Amino acid sequence: MNKKAQIFSSDLILSAFVFTVILSFVFLILVNNQIKIENNLKTSDLESKVMQITDILVQNPGEPSNWEDNAGSVKLIGLADTDRVLSEKKITEFSNIDYNITREKMGISGIDFYFVLKELNEGIVKINGNETKAGRTPGLNSTQIIIIKRFVLYDEKERIAEFSLWK
Repeated sequence: MNKKAQIFSSDLILSAFVFTVILSFVFLILVNNQIKIENNLKTSDLESKVMQITDILVQNPGEPSNWEDNAGSVKLIGLADTDRVLSEKKITEFSNIDYNITREKMGISGIDFYFVLKELNEGIVKINGNETKAGRTPGLNSTQIIIIKRFVLYDEKERIAEFSLWK
């Protein structure tokens, strides 16, 4: 009788060990999936923001519509005179506004941005000898970079407005 009890005990120990290994494996999979889900949500949020901001910049004159005359009065930054037709004066003022104020007006505090207006051959458009760019270029330590490009008209020529958000 003792032998049967010992066999039962070893079966119980082996079963408990297998159960513990399986439970640990399932727990690791759940934790790994949760991290992936959280990263996907952060990326989706950043993608949504970059698309919204880019569309506002290239489709909207901003608020007030003549904000470039008094950059301190800007509530919403828009670079267009009309849908996808960009204004030289708005681009120039946008490039000159303090970086942190621009982020605040765009509602992206804590996230970095970069805007550049490019020729179709990827060269940067210049206004009065100055490159048409604003913000900070992403660094090597950036963990997430989302870039959106839109075709626009500037100076009666087709150009590319490129806007990126990054962390």
